[in-house]
Amino acid sequence: MHYKKERIYDYELDFVVNSLMDSKEPLYTFEELPNVTQNKEIWREEKGNLRYLKVEWCAHGQIPKVAQKVVSPKMLTWIEESIWDKEKYIYSFKIKPFYFAKQIDCEGSTKFYSKGKNKCARLFDIKLRIHIPVVGLVLEMAILELLKKNEEEEYKLSLKALESLKKKQG
Repeated sequence: MHYKKERIYDYELDFVVNSLMDSKEPLYTFEELPNVTQNKEIWREEKGNLRYLKVEWCAHGQIPKVAQKVVSPKMLTWIEESIWDKEKYIYSFKIKPFYFAKQIDCEGSTKFYSKGKNKCARLFDIKLRIHIPVVGLVLEMAILELLKKNEEEEYKLSLKALESLKKKQG
């Protein structure tokens, strides 16, 4: 399954990118999202215009009845390996689950780009494929619904944080 969503910010591209992606202090935490219980940075390395990250995520969510015999709540932990390209404004990631690593393929990106004067966009793009007979498609749909909710809530958090930051700057 594939999910792609463009979000618009009424701010200049550099302000949005610097605030959301390169701020010394995060403007909000991912634990504020409805289905995230933990987002812990494990490793970070800066090499020129690239930032390499490894982050452990834990989520909670309703597992569809048909999949409950295969997937337990403790299986909703994974490692995200990502690269933030500060020149191209692209954050690309791969997700590696602790369980069913050979059956689950998940990767995506977040791209920032200008949409004209004082406007920019963020394009979130994710592909998820679960290679488990019968329940794979059901799990894909359930997980993508959770991802959609988190993406929407994260956008709202980012808007609120950017607005607050802009007010502080005058």
